[in-house]
Amino acid sequence: ALGSRFAKSSKALFLFTRSLIASTIRISAATVAAMPLVLLFVALGIALKKVFIETLGCAMDVRDTEHIIAELQSKENYTPTLNHKEADLIIINTCSARDKPVQKLFSELGAYNKKKKLGAKIGVTGCSASHLGKEIIKRAPYVDFVLGARNISKISKAVVIKGSVEIDINHDETNYEFQDFRSSPYKASVNISLGCD
Repeated sequence: ALGSRFAKSSKALFLFTRSLIASTIRISAATVAAMPLVLLFVALGIALKKVFIETLGCAMDVRDTEHIIAELQSKENYTPTLNHKEADLIIINTCSARDKPVQKLFSELGAYNKKKKLGAKIGVTGCSASHLGKEIIKRAPYVDFVLGARNISKISKAVVIKGSVEIDINHDETNYEFQDFRSSPYKASVNISLGCD
């Protein structure tokens, strides 16, 4: 119920913001309605949070990274950055089939924990997150959340709950409509499986 009220109030705020910009800077409501949310916030001088994602692994991980960015942009006001030192949120999107995945994961976690800015969160997503679950937080207690490969749609909840571990392998996202984000204007990925099925 709280999430539903939040979503409604966020939408109302979003619509109000668009009408305010249209009246303040004297452009048509249709032009403002077509503006991405990021530009609306920039126009109002609202600071956006920044997310840095390192994608380790397969093409499915690349697509999941796009889903994560899209969900965080639309629901949590994050914008992607290529600089982990300026990020408010650092995510390692993992693969469990590539070369020494667990060793690579904990090596990267340690490095980011040392270099992150004060107050930045760290999360782990993907197949290694599915396999290791709570073990990640036990071994690296500075990790804020763990989100398995079949649970990407829960990202906006996970980032706000310290210690969140969502690794339900039976969770079905096939009918979930992710927000849209493409890392390249020239190519797109389509999921044909979940995890290493």
